[in-house]
Amino acid sequence: MFKIECASCNSWFHLPFNSEGDEVECPNCSKKTPAKDVYVAAGPYMIFREVLIKNMPKYRRLILEAEK
Repeated sequence: MFKIECASCNSWFHLPFNSEGDEVECPNCSKKTPAKDVYVAAGPYMIFREVLIKNMPKYRRLILEAEK
């Protein structure tokens, strides 16, 4: 799953899989937050989305878990 931290209230929330470059509304404070510094989380692992895309062949299993 994709996660992002709200710049206004510092709470974490989930993003849709295809949210790159968009602004998203925080479910806690309803403020718009740019979809940057997005993390991919699968179980106990969490990495930046950009690192995941750069190393796609290494993280194939993590990608499959993130899509679930």
